[in-house]
Amino acid sequence: MKILVLNARIKSLEFDLREMPDEVSLVAGKINKIGSDHSVFTVGRDGAKPESFLKKTVSHEDALEAVGGVLADAGFKVSDVAAVGHRVVHGGVFTDSVIISDAVKTEVYRDFDIAPLHNPYNLRIIEAAQKIYDGVPHVAVFDTAFHSTLPETAYRYPLPERLYHEYKIRRYGFHGPSHKYLVERTAALLGRAGSGLDMITFYLGEGSSAAAIKGGKSVDTSMGFTPLEGLMMSTRSGDVSAGIIIFLLKNGWTIKELERTLNYESGLLGVSGESENFREVMEHALAGDAKSRLAVDMYVYRARKYLGAYWLGLPGLAAVSLTGDVAEEIPYVRQRIFENLESFGIEISKEKNDACVSREAEISSDKSRVKIFVMPRSGDLLIARETYAVVNPRRTVIK
Repeated sequence: MKILVLNARIKSLEFDLREMPDEVSLVAGKINKIGSDHSVFTVGRDGAKPESFLKKTVSHEDALEAVGGVLADAGFKVSDVAAVGHRVVHGGVFTDSVIISDAVKTEVYRDFDIAPLHNPYNLRIIEAAQKIYDGVPHVAVFDTAFHSTLPETAYRYPLPERLYHEYKIRRYGFHGPSHKYLVERTAALLGRAGSGLDMITFYLGEGSSAAAIKGGKSVDTSMGFTPLEGLMMSTRSGDVSAGIIIFLLKNGWTIKELERTLNYESGLLGVSGESENFREVMEHALAGDAKSRLAVDMYVYRARKYLGAYWLGLPGLAAVSLTGDVAEEIPYVRQRIFENLESFGIEISKEKNDACVSREAEISSDKSRVKIFVMPRSGDLLIARETYAVVNPRRTVIK
């Protein structure tokens, strides 16, 4: 059966039509800069090198119509799609992937304020896709579901208990499909069952997060109540003192100003003053720009800080695996994150690391007790697997 995977963000839409359970990607791509006269389409088919072209897209709905055109050009009709899998960032009360109903959409809507960069656009694409691909099941695969195994010591904040009960304020965690894929793939590469694997996973992209995995389950993760917490990101601040928020409110800042600053004007963009794109910031840094250098140093430092914290909680640590655009494409940032960690049993190979760009590879040295892996982003594959499992509960997905 053919499953269409859709992953919507504030300015982009990824799509991947897969034949399941064979897991073959038939047509896949991404539309960036939605809402622009020059939206960038990148489309790949049958393993061929992706091609890019420009096309105006007014809205996410317009982008989805364009995806339909791409599929049609590749010879696929609307009726060929047997199910649609949607990435939904915040799942609220849901701890597993589910068929999308009105109740599910209500929960996605309820969490708009918690995940403002994602949930509104996830829901827009869900409702638009249900009109185009009607009569087939639509499945929500939640970022938060993978982290539902966090123990209370990790998911509770040191706040009055009434806030947990009244507002459900707790650590939820995000990028679940990507972290889950890293666990499954790393276990396969090591020839071990995922249920017996202790490891650390990193997703480094526009948004970034880390997770501590014990026995194949997430036991801690850097993102929290919202995707704003944790590592430094492209335009999101990551961890900041709550006292800063109180201070700015006392000085007349509005909630909208705070939200815009923390979500859209911080991170790499805020510190460098140049760009939200890591590669561009790195180029400015290497050219001698002090603010860009600081941004890169802060990004690396915060990743190393989480690596160290999770290392302490995982005495049986077997591997560290990374994915996401930054992790996959930029050897420099990986070298910086893992340098001088030999005393912790972690040693990167400069030769292997330099040779790894946008492909799967082990980049640890032969002497490293802990293996280091880089993997192409495969959250879409995990979403396809989850969707297939939900609509075919008695059949096993090939992994």
